[in-house]
Amino acid sequence: MQRSMPRVKSGPTVPWPSLEQCTPLGTLLVEWMWAQRPPMPVALLASRMGVDRSTLVSWLMTDRQPQPLQLLLLTHVTDLPLTELAAAADVPLERVLKQRAVLFDYVSWELGRSGAIPDEERQGLVTFLQRVRDASTSAVDTPETPSGEAADEENRSADQGRPHRG
Repeated sequence: MQRSMPRVKSGPTVPWPSLEQCTPLGTLLVEWMWAQRPPMPVALLASRMGVDRSTLVSWLMTDRQPQPLQLLLLTHVTDLPLTELAAAADVPLERVLKQRAVLFDYVSWELGRSGAIPDEERQGLVTFLQRVRDASTSAVDTPETPSGEAADEENRSADQGRPHRG
């Protein structure tokens, strides 16, 4: 017999705020935390993010938004789609993608100037990193009007009452 978790308690000794208290980003993250087995407390997600629990709670329950770099880290930690997190946090996706591009450029620059790696290996790493950057940039869904097969699939999913997962 599986116990259902109470979803209305809140306070310093309770690991999650209620959904009624949450922002759209908070709802998305609290539901993700509940879906983990065992469910993940706010303090543990905050620790994995490298932020204070109070910072994460403010993202969950107030208009305070994470920075683009923090959204990238949230995507990494939770495996939730970047587009979904940015939309829920009301942070323009372009800002997040610009931050990601800056990070790739910085890492490429660091690799390029590193004297600890032989030249041929260093150039191979920089080339590999550029391919990863290009692939990850093209893999992000940009908010556009759907067309063709994608639109047909979205319409079928909407008709069936479930969200499209493309």
